[in-house]
Amino acid sequence: MLVWHRTPWLSLCLLLVALALGPRSAAAEPAQRVLAADVELAIPGGLREVAAPMLPAGSRGTLIHLFTDGAIPPLQVFVQTAPPQADVLPARSDAAAAQFTRGFASAVPGAFDVQTLRYEPEQGTVRARFKVRGAPPAEAPGEPPPILSVESVAFLTKTATVLVLTSAPLARADAAAATAAAILAESRIQSQVRLPAESPDTHAARLGRHVAAGLGGILGAVFWGFLASWALVWAGLGSRAAVAASGIFLVLLAGIAVFRTGGSLDALIVLGCYVSTSALLYVPLTRWLATRQSRAPKPSRAH
Repeated sequence: MLVWHRTPWLSLCLLLVALALGPRSAAAEPAQRVLAADVELAIPGGLREVAAPMLPAGSRGTLIHLFTDGAIPPLQVFVQTAPPQADVLPARSDAAAAQFTRGFASAVPGAFDVQTLRYEPEQGTVRARFKVRGAPPAEAPGEPPPILSVESVAFLTKTATVLVLTSAPLARADAAAATAAAILAESRIQSQVRLPAESPDTHAARLGRHVAAGLGGILGAVFWGFLASWALVWAGLGSRAAVAASGIFLVLLAGIAVFRTGGSLDALIVLGCYVSTSALLYVPLTRWLATRQSRAPKPSRAH
């Protein structure tokens, strides 16, 4: 009698333990390690790889892996590779993050509602979110195509850009976000292809250099334009011709500097300042030199 009473309680305890441990063992399923262009991706173990189709027309990059959870509607993880984006990653800023995000979203035809979530230059990663319109359901071709939520995780390296896109219907947007967060947290870029990142101090110094180049271009155009024009007028050239000749000469010098520096941004800034400043100075400098010419004493003729 005692054994009969204990057996149901023992069975009940075992059933509760199985129910408690079942979900945990599924969640603890080890991630799949996938190497994509020197990036070790951690794909959740609950997903299985299927044959990767060709990318739609207008897409950029190469689709190398496709994973799905097999549900209806499915959650899918696309792994694409594309050429590298930069030699040095810019310092963390909203502008840099937005620029990367726009570039990645443009690789997906029809992407809209684009949001930048996180940019980590030290880790070489960018996370973003956007939406796309999926294919119309086969069982109801007359219905409008569903809207899919897409979580984008980009790994920026010296040799390639690895883009991991996790898509799911809007009803499963939280699952897509959790999957993308797990991939981002557990994946890593191999050290030999990791891109260097600018520090905020380097970014500020570069900005200061550009500002200095602009101010130097403006002051140089004013000083050398005035000096060259005055010298040409003193040599007997008319004021209009003198100012025009000095401006053309300065622009040619700046153009040579651009050519010799391989089109550096600082040289282009100086060239732009020379062109704009010379154009703005043409009228007032011509009038001033003409006034000085009219006031200058004319040499008397010998009898």
